[in-house]
Amino acid sequence: MKKITSLTLAALTAGLALGGCGLTKDDDDSSSDKGKSSDYKDIIENYFDTVDNGDIEKALKLMYPDDLAKMLEKFGDFDTNEEFQELMNKDIEVLEIKKENDFPDESITEFSDYLGKMKYPLDLMAEYGLKSMDDIQGMDEEKLKEMQDKYSEMEENFKSPYNIDDAYLVNVKYKVNDDEKNSEMLIYYVDGEGWKVDESMWKYINKSKKASSNSSASTLGKGYASALCDIENRDAADVSGTYIICSDSSKNVNVPDDLDIDKLDEYAENYFYKKDDFDYFVVIEDGCTVFSALNPKNKEGKVGTFPANSIPVKEDDHISTDSSDDKEYSLDELYDMAVELVK
Repeated sequence: MKKITSLTLAALTAGLALGGCGLTKDDDDSSSDKGKSSDYKDIIENYFDTVDNGDIEKALKLMYPDDLAKMLEKFGDFDTNEEFQELMNKDIEVLEIKKENDFPDESITEFSDYLGKMKYPLDLMAEYGLKSMDDIQGMDEEKLKEMQDKYSEMEENFKSPYNIDDAYLVNVKYKVNDDEKNSEMLIYYVDGEGWKVDESMWKYINKSKKASSNSSASTLGKGYASALCDIENRDAADVSGTYIICSDSSKNVNVPDDLDIDKLDEYAENYFYKKDDFDYFVVIEDGCTVFSALNPKNKEGKVGTFPANSIPVKEDDHISTDSSDDKEYSLDELYDMAVELVK
């Protein structure tokens, strides 16, 4: 039941995380198909103009697909939540609105899937007549098992119910109670409903995927470090030098001639059995992994690095790392940086 409750918690608290929640002045603004040519400035201004209205139902409908908004309202108890109510009463003045980049198709798919996975546990709760998450704890064991099985089946055959075919990022400068702020917002178009505004959830999704990839890169780097110890101790291999080992062996750089890469990869797999699911490279200096980076072969994740959120740099005569300052680099870009340092 842990998966159901955790996803339900995420769904119910997502609305609380969206600062400056907007409400529509006109009921039709959030749900009608206004056409994809709608001016992004109008969308944002409508979002902020309605903050002081205080209508939770319209706020959720503006931020989420309509059916998900209804489920969140049903289970969210937003009317009594002080944190959410505080967000609904802001004196906001929009100062500047600038369109940034189109949202990549891959990211739109991720966002659509996340919305669908928010809704499903709420649908299950409604199907079984539950009124709150506390009711899950008191369920009959047979019904609980049935609910768990349905959730597992959904995970195996998941397809988002939401068709989001357009989305882009907008930077907004605004003043809240005389304090100037900047916010990057996602404007997304739900087929059959119209434009919606998301201020925080897409960032959470990106951070979660980045953290997961960084964790995999850490496991990869530490796995090769252990594998290097194994091949040095078991096979008396010379692991000295500075070199790069890649998932694509044709891109290996400066690897010692007497180092058995196939055996090293085999040892590394003992520590990271999923490594073949990734495109990756590791930078090695005298038997130690100093940097590693990877990207899922299906391209559905983010590029991860070890150390987390870093790039390879040269420090004196050694390879070191520095912060990437949250800049996103492709795996090829990071590889090219590493090659220049190793040559």
